[in-house]
Amino acid sequence: MRQRCHWSSFALFALVTMRATAHPAPNSVINLDFGRNSVRAELVIPTSELRYALAAEGIERSSIVADDPAVAAYLSRHVALVAPAGVLWHGAPVSRYLQALAGHEYLVAALDFAPPAASTTRRFVFQADPVTHEVRNHYLMVIARSDYLGGLVGDQPELIGFLQYPSRELEVVRAGGSSGRGFRAAFALGVEHIATGADHLLFLLTLLLPAAMVAGEGRWRARRGPKATLIRLLGIVSAFTVGHSVALVVAAASGWQVAARGVETLIALSVLASAVHAWRPIFPGREAVVAGAFGLCHGLAFARALSGHLPDPVDTAGAILGFNLGIECFQMLIVLASIPIVIQLAPAGFGGAARRLLAAFAAVAALGWLAERALDAPNPISTALGFATMSTTLFIASAMLVAGLAVSGLSEWRRRIRVGAPSQPARPQIQAGLPPQRLQRHVAPSGILHPVDRGSVDLTLGWMGHAACQSRGGNCGESYEYHRANMSREFPPPAFPYF
Repeated sequence: MRQRCHWSSFALFALVTMRATAHPAPNSVINLDFGRNSVRAELVIPTSELRYALAAEGIERSSIVADDPAVAAYLSRHVALVAPAGVLWHGAPVSRYLQALAGHEYLVAALDFAPPAASTTRRFVFQADPVTHEVRNHYLMVIARSDYLGGLVGDQPELIGFLQYPSRELEVVRAGGSSGRGFRAAFALGVEHIATGADHLLFLLTLLLPAAMVAGEGRWRARRGPKATLIRLLGIVSAFTVGHSVALVVAAASGWQVAARGVETLIALSVLASAVHAWRPIFPGREAVVAGAFGLCHGLAFARALSGHLPDPVDTAGAILGFNLGIECFQMLIVLASIPIVIQLAPAGFGGAARRLLAAFAAVAALGWLAERALDAPNPISTALGFATMSTTLFIASAMLVAGLAVSGLSEWRRRIRVGAPSQPARPQIQAGLPPQRLQRHVAPSGILHPVDRGSVDLTLGWMGHAACQSRGGNCGESYEYHRANMSREFPPPAFPYF
Protein backbone atom coordinates (compact mmCIF):
# COMPACT_ATOMS: atom_id res chain seq x y z
CA MET A 1 0.00 0.00 0.00
CA ARG A 2 1.24 3.43 -0.84
CA GLN A 3 1.90 5.79 2.00
CA ARG A 4 1.22 9.53 1.69
CA CYS A 5 4.06 11.73 2.91
CA HIS A 6 4.47 15.49 2.92
CA TRP A 7 8.22 15.85 3.15
CA SER A 8 10.59 17.18 0.54
CA SER A 9 13.13 14.86 -1.06
CA PHE A 10 15.84 16.33 1.12
CA ALA A 11 13.93 15.41 4.28
CA LEU A 12 13.32 11.92 2.94
CA PHE A 13 17.06 11.36 2.73
CA ALA A 14 17.18 11.50 6.52
CA LEU A 15 14.97 8.42 6.76
CA VAL A 16 17.52 6.15 5.12
CA THR A 17 20.95 7.55 5.83
CA MET A 18 21.94 4.91 8.40
CA ARG A 19 23.26 1.48 7.63
CA ALA A 20 22.56 -1.57 9.73
CA THR A 21 26.06 -1.24 11.16
CA ALA A 22 25.03 2.12 12.66
CA HIS A 23 27.66 3.90 10.55
CA PRO A 24 26.19 6.76 8.54
CA ALA A 25 26.02 6.00 4.83
CA PRO A 26 24.05 7.70 2.07
CA ASN A 27 21.36 5.81 0.21
CA SER A 28 19.59 6.44 -3.09
CA VAL A 29 16.32 8.06 -4.08
CA ILE A 30 14.42 7.55 -7.35
CA ASN A 31 11.83 10.21 -8.19
CA LEU A 32 9.13 9.27 -10.69
CA ASP A 33 7.34 12.02 -12.65
CA PHE A 34 4.20 10.80 -14.43
CA GLY A 35 3.21 12.42 -17.73
CA ARG A 36 0.51 11.71 -20.28
CA ASN A 37 2.84 9.89 -22.70
CA SER A 38 5.97 9.17 -20.68
CA VAL A 39 7.38 8.64 -17.21
CA ARG A 40 10.60 10.29 -16.08
CA ALA A 41 12.83 8.57 -13.53
CA GLU A 42 15.34 10.77 -11.71
CA LEU A 43 18.00 8.78 -9.87
CA VAL A 44 19.90 10.39 -7.00
CA ILE A 45 22.80 8.03 -6.23
CA PRO A 46 25.76 8.65 -3.88
CA THR A 47 28.99 8.52 -5.89
CA SER A 48 30.85 6.79 -3.05
CA GLU A 49 28.49 3.79 -3.31
CA LEU A 50 28.31 3.95 -7.08
CA ARG A 51 32.05 3.39 -7.38
CA TYR A 52 31.74 0.04 -5.58
CA ALA A 53 28.96 -1.07 -7.93
CA LEU A 54 30.91 -0.01 -11.04
CA ALA A 55 34.03 -1.84 -9.83
CA ALA A 56 31.99 -5.06 -9.49
CA GLU A 57 31.35 -4.88 -13.25
CA GLY A 58 34.96 -4.11 -14.10
CA ILE A 59 34.58 -0.34 -14.37
CA GLU A 60 37.23 1.16 -12.13
CA ARG A 61 36.76 4.84 -11.34
CA SER A 62 38.58 6.88 -8.70
CA SER A 63 35.91 9.55 -9.12
CA ILE A 64 32.62 9.79 -10.94
CA VAL A 65 32.26 12.08 -13.95
CA ALA A 66 28.73 13.04 -14.93
CA ASP A 67 29.18 12.66 -18.70
CA ASP A 68 31.00 9.30 -18.49
CA PRO A 69 29.47 6.97 -21.16
CA ALA A 70 30.21 3.94 -19.00
CA VAL A 71 28.07 5.38 -16.20
CA ALA A 72 25.20 6.04 -18.64
CA ALA A 73 25.37 2.47 -19.94
CA TYR A 74 25.44 1.09 -16.39
CA LEU A 75 22.28 2.97 -15.43
CA SER A 76 20.49 1.80 -18.60
CA ARG A 77 21.25 -1.83 -17.70
CA HIS A 78 20.00 -1.51 -14.11
CA VAL A 79 16.86 0.62 -14.50
CA ALA A 80 13.86 -0.43 -16.61
CA LEU A 81 10.08 -0.13 -16.87
CA VAL A 82 8.01 -3.10 -18.04
CA ALA A 83 4.38 -3.12 -19.19
CA PRO A 84 1.97 -5.60 -17.51
CA ALA A 85 2.17 -7.75 -20.66
CA GLY A 86 5.92 -8.05 -20.18
CA VAL A 87 6.93 -5.61 -22.95
CA LEU A 88 9.89 -3.40 -22.14
CA TRP A 89 9.42 0.36 -22.26
CA HIS A 90 11.77 2.45 -24.40
CA GLY A 91 14.21 4.43 -22.23
CA ALA A 92 16.44 7.35 -23.12
CA PRO A 93 18.85 9.38 -20.97
CA VAL A 94 17.94 13.04 -20.42
CA SER A 95 20.59 14.57 -18.18
CA ARG A 96 23.28 13.80 -15.64
CA TYR A 97 25.09 16.05 -13.17
CA LEU A 98 26.82 15.96 -9.80
CA GLN A 99 25.36 17.64 -6.72
CA ALA A 100 26.43 17.91 -3.09
CA LEU A 101 23.68 17.11 -0.59
CA ALA A 102 24.00 16.75 3.19
CA GLY A 103 27.78 16.48 3.01
CA HIS A 104 27.84 13.79 0.32
CA GLU A 105 28.32 13.90 -3.45
CA TYR A 106 25.48 12.48 -5.56
CA LEU A 107 25.01 11.69 -9.22
CA VAL A 108 21.63 12.99 -10.40
CA ALA A 109 20.60 11.21 -13.60
CA ALA A 110 17.25 11.51 -15.41
CA LEU A 111 15.85 8.98 -17.89
CA ASP A 112 12.63 9.20 -19.91
CA PHE A 113 10.59 6.04 -20.52
CA ALA A 114 7.86 5.78 -23.18
CA PRO A 115 5.32 2.92 -22.96
CA PRO A 116 4.74 0.53 -25.88
CA ALA A 117 1.63 0.83 -28.04
CA ALA A 118 -1.69 0.22 -26.29
CA SER A 119 -0.05 0.67 -22.88
CA THR A 120 -0.68 3.41 -20.34
CA THR A 121 1.59 5.40 -18.09
CA ARG A 122 -0.67 4.64 -15.13
CA ARG A 123 0.46 1.04 -14.60
CA PHE A 124 3.82 -0.72 -15.00
CA VAL A 125 6.48 -2.74 -13.20
CA PHE A 126 9.49 -0.71 -12.09
CA GLN A 127 12.76 -2.67 -12.13
CA ALA A 128 15.87 -1.16 -10.54
CA ASP A 129 18.95 -2.40 -8.73
CA PRO A 130 21.75 0.15 -9.24
CA VAL A 131 24.24 -0.18 -6.38
CA THR A 132 21.98 -2.64 -4.49
CA HIS A 133 23.16 -5.57 -6.62
CA GLU A 134 26.62 -5.11 -5.08
CA VAL A 135 26.12 -3.14 -1.84
CA ARG A 136 23.60 -5.41 -0.16
CA ASN A 137 22.55 -3.06 2.66
CA HIS A 138 21.93 -0.12 0.32
CA TYR A 139 18.35 1.12 -0.14
CA LEU A 140 16.54 2.57 -3.15
CA MET A 141 13.64 4.77 -2.10
CA VAL A 142 11.08 5.04 -4.92
CA ILE A 143 8.88 8.16 -4.80
CA ALA A 144 6.05 9.50 -6.95
CA ARG A 145 7.16 13.12 -7.12
CA SER A 146 4.68 14.58 -9.62
CA ASP A 147 1.53 13.35 -11.32
CA TYR A 148 -0.66 16.13 -12.71
CA LEU A 149 -3.50 13.84 -13.83
CA GLY A 150 -3.48 12.24 -10.40
CA GLY A 151 -3.54 15.57 -8.56
CA LEU A 152 0.06 15.37 -7.36
CA VAL A 153 1.75 18.74 -7.91
CA GLY A 154 4.28 20.75 -5.96
CA ASP A 155 6.49 19.46 -3.18
CA GLN A 156 4.16 16.77 -1.81
CA PRO A 157 5.68 13.43 -2.85
CA GLU A 158 4.12 10.02 -2.31
CA LEU A 159 6.24 7.12 -1.13
CA ILE A 160 5.80 4.12 -3.41
CA GLY A 161 8.21 1.72 -1.70
CA PHE A 162 11.79 0.57 -1.03
CA LEU A 163 14.08 -1.73 -2.98
CA GLN A 164 16.92 -3.65 -1.32
CA TYR A 165 18.75 -6.79 -2.38
CA PRO A 166 17.45 -9.25 -3.44
CA SER A 167 14.28 -7.36 -4.35
CA ARG A 168 14.47 -5.35 -7.56
CA GLU A 169 10.85 -4.92 -8.69
CA LEU A 170 7.93 -2.73 -7.64
CA GLU A 171 4.47 -2.75 -9.21
CA VAL A 172 3.32 0.82 -9.76
CA VAL A 173 -0.39 1.47 -10.21
CA ARG A 174 -1.70 5.04 -10.39
CA ALA A 175 -5.42 5.75 -10.20
CA GLY A 176 -7.03 7.11 -13.33
CA GLY A 177 -6.79 10.88 -13.34
CA SER A 178 -7.95 13.92 -15.28
CA SER A 179 -6.81 17.41 -16.17
CA GLY A 180 -9.48 18.85 -13.88
CA ARG A 181 -8.06 16.99 -10.90
CA GLY A 182 -4.60 18.34 -11.61
CA PHE A 183 -5.90 21.90 -12.05
CA ARG A 184 -7.78 21.75 -8.74
CA ALA A 185 -4.69 20.44 -6.99
CA ALA A 186 -2.57 23.24 -8.46
CA PHE A 187 -5.19 25.85 -7.47
CA ALA A 188 -5.28 24.51 -3.90
CA LEU A 189 -1.48 24.54 -3.78
CA GLY A 190 -1.47 28.21 -4.80
CA VAL A 191 -3.98 29.11 -2.09
CA GLU A 192 -2.01 27.13 0.49
CA HIS A 193 1.28 28.72 -0.50
CA ILE A 194 0.07 32.32 -0.25
CA ALA A 195 -1.90 31.53 2.93
CA THR A 196 1.18 30.12 4.63
CA GLY A 197 3.47 32.78 3.18
CA ALA A 198 2.95 35.74 5.50
CA ASP A 199 5.95 37.54 4.00
CA HIS A 200 4.30 37.78 0.55
CA LEU A 201 1.09 39.30 1.88
CA LEU A 202 2.83 41.49 4.43
CA PHE A 203 4.86 43.11 1.66
CA LEU A 204 1.80 43.89 -0.41
CA LEU A 205 -0.40 45.08 2.47
CA THR A 206 2.31 47.32 3.91
CA LEU A 207 2.89 48.84 0.48
CA LEU A 208 -0.84 49.62 0.29
CA LEU A 209 -0.98 51.44 3.64
CA PRO A 210 -0.07 54.93 2.32
CA ALA A 211 -2.10 54.58 -0.89
CA ALA A 212 -4.65 57.14 0.34
CA MET A 213 -2.02 59.77 1.18
CA VAL A 214 0.04 62.35 -0.69
CA ALA A 215 3.66 62.98 0.27
CA GLY A 216 5.10 66.43 0.84
CA GLU A 217 8.45 67.57 2.23
CA GLY A 218 9.45 64.04 3.19
CA ARG A 219 6.25 63.23 5.10
CA TRP A 220 2.76 61.94 4.48
CA ARG A 221 0.70 65.15 4.63
CA ALA A 222 -2.47 65.25 2.52
CA ARG A 223 -5.18 62.70 1.88
CA ARG A 224 -6.55 61.47 -1.44
CA GLY A 225 -10.19 61.01 -2.24
CA PRO A 226 -11.77 57.51 -2.27
CA LYS A 227 -11.82 57.26 -6.08
CA ALA A 228 -8.17 58.25 -6.47
CA THR A 229 -7.23 55.86 -3.66
CA LEU A 230 -9.00 52.92 -5.31
CA ILE A 231 -7.27 53.65 -8.62
CA ARG A 232 -3.93 53.72 -6.85
CA LEU A 233 -4.68 50.45 -5.02
CA LEU A 234 -5.60 48.80 -8.33
CA GLY A 235 -2.34 49.96 -9.90
CA ILE A 236 -0.18 48.61 -7.07
CA VAL A 237 -1.94 45.24 -6.91
CA SER A 238 -1.90 44.86 -10.70
CA ALA A 239 1.83 45.64 -10.90
CA PHE A 240 2.61 43.06 -8.20
CA THR A 241 0.43 40.50 -9.98
CA VAL A 242 2.14 41.06 -13.34
CA GLY A 243 5.60 40.92 -11.76
CA HIS A 244 5.21 37.67 -9.90
CA SER A 245 3.17 36.06 -12.71
CA VAL A 246 5.88 36.71 -15.30
CA ALA A 247 8.61 35.34 -13.04
CA LEU A 248 6.48 32.32 -12.11
CA VAL A 249 5.68 31.41 -15.73
CA VAL A 250 9.25 31.79 -16.95
CA ALA A 251 10.87 29.95 -14.02
CA ALA A 252 8.32 27.13 -13.79
CA ALA A 253 8.09 26.52 -17.53
CA SER A 254 11.88 26.42 -17.96
CA GLY A 255 12.59 24.55 -14.74
CA TRP A 256 14.99 27.31 -13.71
CA GLN A 257 15.29 27.80 -9.96
CA VAL A 258 17.28 30.37 -8.01
CA ALA A 259 18.98 29.57 -4.71
CA ALA A 260 16.36 29.60 -1.97
CA ARG A 261 18.38 31.70 0.47
CA GLY A 262 18.94 34.51 -2.02
CA VAL A 263 15.28 34.73 -3.05
CA GLU A 264 13.97 34.56 0.51
CA THR A 265 16.43 37.25 1.60
CA LEU A 266 15.23 39.58 -1.17
CA ILE A 267 11.63 38.98 -0.10
CA ALA A 268 12.49 39.96 3.48
CA LEU A 269 14.17 43.11 2.14
CA SER A 270 11.03 43.95 0.16
CA VAL A 271 8.93 43.75 3.33
CA LEU A 272 11.39 46.03 5.14
CA ALA A 273 11.37 48.57 2.28
CA SER A 274 7.58 48.72 2.19
CA ALA A 275 7.46 49.12 5.99
CA VAL A 276 9.88 52.08 5.92
CA HIS A 277 7.88 53.63 3.08
CA ALA A 278 4.64 53.27 5.03
CA TRP A 279 6.23 55.13 7.95
CA ARG A 280 7.83 57.87 5.85
CA PRO A 281 7.78 58.20 2.04
CA ILE A 282 10.98 57.03 0.34
CA PHE A 283 9.58 56.36 -3.15
CA PRO A 284 6.28 58.34 -3.29
CA GLY A 285 4.33 57.93 -6.51
CA ARG A 286 6.41 54.94 -7.58
CA GLU A 287 4.73 52.26 -5.47
CA ALA A 288 3.49 50.40 -8.56
CA VAL A 289 7.03 50.24 -10.00
CA VAL A 290 8.41 48.92 -6.72
CA ALA A 291 5.57 46.38 -6.47
CA GLY A 292 6.31 45.09 -9.96
CA ALA A 293 10.08 44.88 -9.40
CA PHE A 294 9.82 43.04 -6.09
CA GLY A 295 7.02 40.95 -7.57
CA LEU A 296 9.65 39.29 -9.77
CA CYS A 297 11.45 38.07 -6.64
CA HIS A 298 8.21 36.78 -5.12
CA GLY A 299 7.41 34.98 -8.39
CA LEU A 300 10.71 33.10 -8.25
CA ALA A 301 9.78 31.89 -4.77
CA PHE A 302 6.37 30.80 -6.06
CA ALA A 303 8.09 28.81 -8.82
CA ARG A 304 10.17 26.92 -6.25
CA ALA A 305 6.98 25.85 -4.49
CA LEU A 306 5.42 24.62 -7.74
CA SER A 307 8.51 22.66 -8.84
CA GLY A 308 9.16 22.19 -12.55
CA HIS A 309 9.16 18.40 -12.66
CA LEU A 310 6.12 17.69 -14.85
CA PRO A 311 7.38 15.99 -18.06
CA ASP A 312 4.41 17.00 -20.24
CA PRO A 313 4.24 20.67 -21.45
CA VAL A 314 0.42 20.65 -21.36
CA ASP A 315 0.45 19.52 -17.72
CA THR A 316 3.06 22.17 -16.91
CA ALA A 317 0.89 24.91 -18.42
CA GLY A 318 -2.20 23.73 -16.54
CA ALA A 319 -0.29 23.54 -13.25
CA ILE A 320 1.12 27.06 -13.69
CA LEU A 321 -2.31 28.49 -14.52
CA GLY A 322 -4.07 26.80 -11.61
CA PHE A 323 -1.31 27.67 -9.14
CA ASN A 324 -1.27 31.32 -10.19
CA LEU A 325 -5.06 31.62 -10.03
CA GLY A 326 -5.01 30.18 -6.52
CA ILE A 327 -2.48 32.79 -5.48
CA GLU A 328 -4.47 35.63 -7.06
CA CYS A 329 -7.82 34.62 -5.56
CA PHE A 330 -6.52 34.41 -2.00
CA GLN A 331 -4.45 37.54 -2.46
CA MET A 332 -7.49 39.46 -3.72
CA LEU A 333 -9.53 38.42 -0.68
CA ILE A 334 -6.86 39.83 1.61
CA VAL A 335 -6.60 43.06 -0.40
CA LEU A 336 -10.38 43.54 -0.34
CA ALA A 337 -10.33 43.10 3.43
CA SER A 338 -7.68 45.81 3.70
CA ILE A 339 -9.48 48.43 1.58
CA PRO A 340 -11.62 49.85 4.44
CA ILE A 341 -8.62 50.73 6.59
CA VAL A 342 -6.49 51.95 3.68
CA ILE A 343 -9.16 54.43 2.57
CA GLN A 344 -9.78 55.68 6.11
CA LEU A 345 -6.13 56.18 7.07
CA ALA A 346 -5.23 59.84 7.47
CA PRO A 347 -1.69 61.26 7.53
CA ALA A 348 -2.02 62.32 11.19
CA GLY A 349 -4.10 61.65 14.26
CA PHE A 350 -5.62 58.23 14.85
CA GLY A 351 -5.06 57.13 11.23
CA GLY A 352 -1.40 58.10 11.36
CA ALA A 353 -0.89 56.17 14.58
CA ALA A 354 -2.55 53.06 13.11
CA ARG A 355 -0.41 53.27 9.98
CA ARG A 356 2.83 53.63 11.95
CA LEU A 357 1.85 50.73 14.22
CA LEU A 358 1.27 48.41 11.26
CA ALA A 359 4.47 49.61 9.60
CA ALA A 360 6.45 48.93 12.78
CA PHE A 361 5.03 45.40 12.98
CA ALA A 362 6.05 44.72 9.37
CA ALA A 363 9.55 46.13 9.97
CA VAL A 364 10.14 43.94 13.03
CA ALA A 365 8.95 40.86 11.13
CA ALA A 366 11.20 41.73 8.17
CA LEU A 367 14.26 42.16 10.41
CA GLY A 368 13.58 38.77 11.97
CA TRP A 369 13.34 37.12 8.56
CA LEU A 370 16.49 38.89 7.36
CA ALA A 371 18.52 37.66 10.32
CA GLU A 372 17.33 34.11 9.76
CA ARG A 373 17.69 33.96 5.97
CA ALA A 374 20.75 36.09 5.25
CA LEU A 375 22.79 35.31 8.37
CA ASP A 376 21.40 31.83 9.05
CA ALA A 377 20.60 32.96 12.58
CA PRO A 378 17.20 31.75 13.84
CA ASN A 379 15.67 34.17 16.33
CA PRO A 380 12.52 34.36 18.46
CA ILE A 381 10.79 36.63 15.95
CA SER A 382 11.28 34.37 12.93
CA THR A 383 10.57 31.29 15.02
CA ALA A 384 7.26 32.69 16.26
CA LEU A 385 6.25 33.79 12.76
CA GLY A 386 7.21 30.44 11.29
CA PHE A 387 5.30 28.54 13.98
CA ALA A 388 2.08 30.44 13.32
CA THR A 389 2.42 31.13 9.60
CA MET A 390 -1.12 30.24 8.64
CA SER A 391 -2.66 31.94 11.64
CA THR A 392 -0.42 34.97 11.04
CA THR A 393 -1.82 35.44 7.55
CA LEU A 394 -5.39 35.10 8.71
CA PHE A 395 -4.63 37.39 11.63
CA ILE A 396 -3.31 40.03 9.23
CA ALA A 397 -6.46 39.81 7.13
CA SER A 398 -8.79 39.88 10.13
CA ALA A 399 -6.87 42.70 11.80
CA MET A 400 -6.97 44.82 8.63
CA LEU A 401 -10.71 44.29 8.25
CA VAL A 402 -11.53 44.96 11.91
CA ALA A 403 -9.22 47.98 12.04
CA GLY A 404 -10.77 49.36 8.86
CA LEU A 405 -14.27 49.06 10.25
CA ALA A 406 -13.13 50.58 13.55
CA VAL A 407 -11.47 53.54 11.86
CA SER A 408 -14.50 54.04 9.64
CA GLY A 409 -16.84 53.98 12.63
CA LEU A 410 -14.63 56.33 14.61
CA SER A 411 -14.45 58.78 11.71
CA GLU A 412 -18.24 58.80 11.39
CA TRP A 413 -18.66 59.31 15.15
CA ARG A 414 -16.23 62.22 15.15
CA ARG A 415 -17.99 63.77 12.16
CA ARG A 416 -21.30 63.62 13.94
CA ILE A 417 -19.85 65.14 17.08
CA ARG A 418 -18.30 67.98 15.05
CA VAL A 419 -21.29 68.66 12.84
CA GLY A 420 -23.97 67.75 15.34
CA ALA A 421 -26.18 65.78 12.94
CA PRO A 422 -25.92 62.83 10.57
CA SER A 423 -26.66 65.04 7.58
CA GLN A 424 -25.97 68.63 6.57
CA PRO A 425 -28.73 70.92 7.93
CA ALA A 426 -30.79 73.14 5.67
CA ARG A 427 -30.02 76.86 5.77
CA PRO A 428 -32.50 78.79 7.92
CA GLN A 429 -34.73 81.47 6.43
CA ILE A 430 -33.46 84.81 7.77
CA GLN A 431 -35.99 87.58 8.32
CA ALA A 432 -35.26 91.31 8.26
CA GLY A 433 -34.42 92.72 11.66
CA LEU A 434 -33.30 89.35 13.13
CA PRO A 435 -31.42 90.03 16.38
CA PRO A 436 -27.68 89.39 15.96
CA GLN A 437 -27.67 87.00 18.94
CA ARG A 438 -29.55 84.49 16.75
CA LEU A 439 -26.68 84.47 14.30
CA GLN A 440 -24.40 82.42 16.56
CA ARG A 441 -26.27 79.17 15.96
CA HIS A 442 -28.44 77.55 13.35
CA VAL A 443 -31.18 75.11 14.18
CA ALA A 444 -31.02 71.85 12.21
CA PRO A 445 -34.19 70.01 11.13
CA SER A 446 -33.47 67.43 13.84
CA GLY A 447 -33.63 70.14 16.49
CA ILE A 448 -29.92 69.85 17.35
CA LEU A 449 -28.04 73.12 17.65
CA HIS A 450 -24.62 73.35 16.07
CA PRO A 451 -22.09 76.16 15.52
CA VAL A 452 -21.61 77.84 12.16
CA ASP A 453 -18.49 79.24 10.57
CA ARG A 454 -17.54 82.80 9.51
CA GLY A 455 -18.70 82.21 5.93
CA SER A 456 -22.21 81.40 7.09
CA VAL A 457 -22.30 84.53 9.28
CA ASP A 458 -21.18 86.75 6.41
CA LEU A 459 -23.77 85.25 4.12
CA THR A 460 -26.48 85.77 6.74
CA LEU A 461 -25.49 89.42 7.22
CA GLY A 462 -25.71 89.94 3.47
CA TRP A 463 -29.21 88.43 3.37
CA MET A 464 -30.30 90.61 6.28
CA GLY A 465 -29.02 93.78 4.59
CA HIS A 466 -30.83 92.96 1.40
CA ALA A 467 -34.08 92.26 3.30
CA ALA A 468 -33.77 95.54 5.25
CA CYS A 469 -33.21 97.45 2.01
CA GLN A 470 -36.35 95.97 0.48
CA SER A 471 -38.42 96.86 3.59
CA ARG A 472 -37.39 100.51 3.22
CA GLY A 473 -38.33 100.53 -0.45
CA GLY A 474 -34.84 101.50 -1.57
CA ASN A 475 -32.75 100.48 -4.60
CA CYS A 476 -31.57 97.00 -3.57
CA GLY A 477 -29.46 96.12 -6.58
CA GLU A 478 -26.19 96.64 -4.73
CA SER A 479 -23.92 93.71 -4.23
CA TYR A 480 -24.03 91.21 -1.41
CA GLU A 481 -20.73 92.64 -0.06
CA TYR A 482 -22.28 96.11 0.21
CA HIS A 483 -25.24 94.89 2.29
CA ARG A 484 -22.97 92.72 4.44
CA ALA A 485 -20.72 95.68 5.20
CA ASN A 486 -23.69 97.86 6.17
CA MET A 487 -25.17 95.19 8.43
CA SER A 488 -21.79 94.52 10.03
CA ARG A 489 -21.57 98.18 11.04
CA GLU A 490 -25.17 98.21 12.32
CA PHE A 491 -25.04 94.82 14.07
CA PRO A 492 -21.47 93.82 14.98
CA PRO A 493 -21.41 89.96 15.06
CA PRO A 494 -20.59 88.33 18.39
CA ALA A 495 -17.32 86.50 18.98
CA PHE A 496 -17.62 82.95 17.69
CA PRO A 497 -15.56 80.39 19.65
CA TYR A 498 -15.54 77.94 16.71
CA PHE A 499 -13.76 80.17 14.15
